[in-house]
Amino acid sequence: MLLLCFTAIRVFAYDGQADFSGWYVSPSIGGVVTHRNFPAKTAPLVGLQLGYDVDEYWSAELGLWMSPARSRADDPMTLTQGTLDGLYHFLHWEALDPYLFIGAGIFHSDVAVFDSCKTSLGLRLGGGAFYYFSDRFALRAGLGVTLCSYKARVAAMGNAGVTWSF
Repeated sequence: MLLLCFTAIRVFAYDGQADFSGWYVSPSIGGVVTHRNFPAKTAPLVGLQLGYDVDEYWSAELGLWMSPARSRADDPMTLTQGTLDGLYHFLHWEALDPYLFIGAGIFHSDVAVFDSCKTSLGLRLGGGAFYYFSDRFALRAGLGVTLCSYKARVAAMGNAGVTWSF
C-alpha cells in the first residue's frame, strides 16, 4: 500500500518539462455567448483540441467545437466551429502557464443562418491558462472572441477542460 501511495505521488508530482513528443489533446466544455445581431442564440458547447508544442513559447492547435444552439427565429440548429490557433505561452512548462492566442475559425450551421449561406469565416483572439498537476496532465480554462466575416458578427466563447500530453 505504501509503494502504491509513493507511485501515485510521483506520477502526479510536477517536476518541470518532460521528454514528450510535444503533442497534447484537450477536451473541453463551455458556452458560446452571442451578440443580438449574431444569427444564433447563446448556447452550451463542447470541444476537442489537438495541439503541438513548437518550442518553449509557441504552440499550434486544431480545434473542433460543437454547440446545440437555436437560431434567432428559435429553430433548433447545430453550430460547429473548426479552429486553427497559435498560442503564445508566458511561462510554458511552469505549474501555472498563462497564454494568449490568435487564429482563424470557420463557423458552419446545419441551417442557413448566415443569410443564404451555412458557413462563415472568422478571426479568433483570446487567452487563458493551463495549470499543470504533472508533466502530462493539466487543467485549462480560456476565453476568446471570434469576429465572423458575415456582417462583422461577434461570438464569445468560454471553456474549461483537461489536457493530456503524450
